[in-house]
Amino acid sequence: MEKKLLLEIPLLLSQVEDEKDQCVERLLERVKSNRGIAQAHVDRKNGQSCFCLHYDPNLISLQRVQRWAEQAGAEVTERFKHESFRITDMDCGNCATSIEHILGRVKGIITVSVNYAAEKMRVEYDGTLVTHENIVKRIGTLGYKVEEEKPESWLRQNWELVLALLSGVFLAVGFFGEKFFDLPRTVALAFYILAYIAGGYDISRHALKALLHARFDIDFLMLVAAIGAAILGEWAEGALLLFLFSFGHALEHSAMSKARNAIRALGEITPKTARVQRDGKEIELAVEELLRGDVVIVRSGERIPIDGKIKEGRSAVDQSPITGESVPVEKQTGDNVFAGTINGEGALEIEVTKLAKDSTMARVMQMVAEAQTQKSPTQRFTEKFERIFVPVVLIGVVLVIIVPPLLNWLSWSEAFLRAMTMLVAASPCALAIATPSAILAGIAQAARNGVLIKGGVPRWIVH
Repeated sequence: MEKKLLLEIPLLLSQVEDEKDQCVERLLERVKSNRGIAQAHVDRKNGQSCFCLHYDPNLISLQRVQRWAEQAGAEVTERFKHESFRITDMDCGNCATSIEHILGRVKGIITVSVNYAAEKMRVEYDGTLVTHENIVKRIGTLGYKVEEEKPESWLRQNWELVLALLSGVFLAVGFFGEKFFDLPRTVALAFYILAYIAGGYDISRHALKALLHARFDIDFLMLVAAIGAAILGEWAEGALLLFLFSFGHALEHSAMSKARNAIRALGEITPKTARVQRDGKEIELAVEELLRGDVVIVRSGERIPIDGKIKEGRSAVDQSPITGESVPVEKQTGDNVFAGTINGEGALEIEVTKLAKDSTMARVMQMVAEAQTQKSPTQRFTEKFERIFVPVVLIGVVLVIIVPPLLNWLSWSEAFLRAMTMLVAASPCALAIATPSAILAGIAQAARNGVLIKGGVPRWIVH
């Protein structure tokens, strides 16, 4: 008669977060190949995903099954790595897309997911083909950095905005000085060039990275359009294009920085330690060390450190950080409570029902941090349109330069002039900055007022 053995996934695959990970299937395949194992699949026990191994006790012992599973888990964990990185210097959502696209082509990289909003990248890779150092080095060659969490100065956080504003100042001085204050043309031209440098620095970084990997995007088109305006002698128009576009990039980056800070502030709500009753003693442990069934003691006025069920005590609990309720809710024995909520006047003994990583607050933070992946239909349309629009415009410009002179319709100089005019007119500055900037500015403004919004798709909000 078959018997079953249930083993929690984290016990065998320490780096795996859920049952959908490919390493789960790899482990199952390894275990299935052993004699005496009739079936291996994922099941659930007490709400947790587990490996369920069916075996014939006449052919193999329980201890042998468990040892095989542990060995298979160790082999999979040793070869297939899961790592999270903090990526800095990403200025827009396209940066995340570029990193995923380029890094995903590296031999040995299995999956890569970049969250622009949280500045996080999660990578699964084959450790026999690529190493941690290779990944960090590859990210560096793309112009981004892998950094430890540390506070940054205001200038460091907002350098794109500073450059964009400088571009606007240089443009204004050159244009109004020449038009109304008889500024010499050469001096005005110098200010226009400074506006080009300040406004085009960030755009050129993105454009050249994309170009090196055979990708044409809006940044590249805007840069070419500005160069075309300069060739035509319309320096002010080119500087205006770069100023508007760089300012849009800076606003997007600033809005997302504010949203990230709101997410980090949300994480600070939950206590880092908890008082626990173990072996008849009261000890203090980090919340990550708490186990299901532990009894946590929460005194009057303290924040509850973990999700659980009240084992003893009665109190009013302020649940506004989780539910938004303005009035404390009466809680008694048998009621559920959430990490991050505030205990009232009564002391509580709470039995842990969820690990720290599975708490309601942890899941809220994870879902809010996915804001960049939840794009509005308009933003998704503009990104698809961009991939078609940019190459079409560039091909059209080349045709306007070449075809009319060959057919004796225009001279080469006239054809070039019209092609540059077409390029400047076609540069989609409003299209490129309108939707993401509006959505991200809205997210940041809401975050400053205590409302966290999951992206541009209006599905739910958390107060």
